[in-house]
Amino acid sequence: IGDARTDEDLRAWAARAFDSGIPVAGSAPFLSAILAHRGCEERTPDVPSPGGVRSLRTLICSGSASPVSRDRIRQAEAAGMPVCRLLESGDRVPDPAAHFATTLLCIGVPVSEDPGAPERLLEALAGLVAQCLSTHRVDRLLLEGGTTAACVLRRLGMKRFRVIREWAPGVVTLRAVNGQSLEITIKPGSYP
Repeated sequence: IGDARTDEDLRAWAARAFDSGIPVAGSAPFLSAILAHRGCEERTPDVPSPGGVRSLRTLICSGSASPVSRDRIRQAEAAGMPVCRLLESGDRVPDPAAHFATTLLCIGVPVSEDPGAPERLLEALAGLVAQCLSTHRVDRLLLEGGTTAACVLRRLGMKRFRVIREWAPGVVTLRAVNGQSLEITIKPGSYP
């Protein structure tokens, strides 16, 4: 674990970590320093004007159990957004992306003491996301929770991405380098 107090410290640690080939983890500024060390440049994406753009279909997937996330889900539902809750009992949820421009998928059971429950639920949630993407046009996928994002992207077979935009530290929009047009935004579950 490196101690970085300045941007120069971050750049030095990023160079050491990348050059050593050891897998690393860290903050958004640390990732930026690693990308800069690799020669990647920050770019501002071209955003089309809303005038001639077709309606974008958005699938939001929250696997986070944080109080912040649960609050946001309640607010979205109260505002009229369709919310589909995955139930551990195996009950089928209605087709989440069939008729709406924006749909929110989440886990619909209370936090469990069973140590295997989170993994089972996330795998089921990732399966539901994969099913939605294979049967419906979805333009944007928003993933809330780092473990959720990792599970869903692994299920989709996506491994390499291009950063489209950083909205805030730790909140980024990506596009898979395999040519898919799906925009994927990842946000930590504990962030408001």
